[in-house]
Amino acid sequence: PEILKFENYTQEEIGIILKIKELAESGIPYSKMAVLYTKHKIAENIIEYCQKEKIPVQVKRSVNVFTQPLILKLL
Repeated sequence: PEILKFENYTQEEIGIILKIKELAESGIPYSKMAVLYTKHKIAENIIEYCQKEKIPVQVKRSVNVFTQPLILKLL
């Protein structure tokens, strides 16, 4: 896992898309990637950018990953 930090939301959204594209170009399948966020509203622009870039998106909201032990260790 990698935690990325950005100055603002716009830079974050662009940085996430660029990182996804970089990983895909290096041979990592999209199915092995994940973007975690605290609220669905935060992800709306990222989802839109992914769709424009033809990056497959699957959104799941049933589990709060920020309560999972692995994620708590990363935070």
